[in-house]
Amino acid sequence: MMASYIIYNIVFIIIINEKSLYKRAKSIKKENNYLYSIGVIIFSKILMLFSSF
Repeated sequence: MMASYIIYNIVFIIIINEKSLYKRAKSIKKENNYLYSIGVIIFSKILMLFSSF
């Protein structure tokens, strides 16, 4: 119960930062950083999916 609450809070913080991550990914020309930012966004979506259960 407590673990799911902590995960939910982490996901909430990630969702708030998601837009800024995407903007940063667009502004950076380097391919690795762009892929990393997309990976973080996808990871936050997966976490959100798990926290809904």
